[in-house]
Amino acid sequence: MIKVRLSAEADADLLDILTRTYAEYGSDALLRYELLIVTALSDVAVSHRRSGLVARPEFGPGIHSYHLRHSWERARHPTGIVRRPRHFILYRQLLPELIGVGRILHDVMEVERHLPERFGDE
Repeated sequence: MIKVRLSAEADADLLDILTRTYAEYGSDALLRYELLIVTALSDVAVSHRRSGLVARPEFGPGIHSYHLRHSWERARHPTGIVRRPRHFILYRQLLPELIGVGRILHDVMEVERHLPERFGDE
């Protein structure tokens, strides 16, 4: 299976997302959203043909995005599922066996203002 590496910015995004989720919705929601993000990252790594993968050449060569909503059905937690995920993953293939995640952004953010400098290749 292809490995996934988070950039420093994506790692900070993830921490912020999970911290806010816990603060606003509690521990059950935190567990559900964390599982959803892990499932989405795994989905990206497993197949380049998965529904929902979008080439984003306007942001740079080889950059793709994947919205978490495409993984929500596979991310079932004993406490439920995330019905309306609001984040997407911005990534690119670094090596045949390695995907680099540049950011994990809220879907209302202007991507152009939040483009990562690195994609886990630092």
